[in-house]
Amino acid sequence: KEADASPENFSFQKSLGTALYRYGTMKKDTAIIDEAVRLLDRANKLDHKDYQTTVGLGYAKCGTGWFRKDMPAMLRARELYETALAQKPEDADVRSDLALTYYLYEPSDLDRAIAEFQAALKTNPKHERALQYLTETYVKKGNWTEAQKTADRLKQINPGNPALSDLFKQI
Repeated sequence: KEADASPENFSFQKSLGTALYRYGTMKKDTAIIDEAVRLLDRANKLDHKDYQTTVGLGYAKCGTGWFRKDMPAMLRARELYETALAQKPEDADVRSDLALTYYLYEPSDLDRAIAEFQAALKTNPKHERALQYLTETYVKKGNWTEAQKTADRLKQINPGNPALSDLFKQI
């Protein structure tokens, strides 16, 4: 209610939208994520050059795309990530999520996903999420040699990563 009562309050839209996105993702509640998208979209329209808002809206749209298999939301997330990366191309978190939009999209573009995960790893060679999903991408592609290499790298970085057991079983 307060956000709707003050639609021109950029900081409030951004802060509440970001908090709702995090909470909705934690709960895997798409209704909460929808509210986050609504507020972050409003904030993005108020200041489309604000990096954190663009990224936050990208995360929220990607979450919607992932949980609902909503391909238009996934495409919008991709656009937002590309906009953000034009400002900060070295952001491994955003680059990794851009890669996810290619991996999760139906039909997926595994080669582009691999290229983006590798770009994220050039910036941050210890980026666990990029290594995990790069491994999954190689598995999905049937490239067992590269899947083994990236899974081994992930294990070196964090032997307690919860995805490792399943990744090694798949390989």
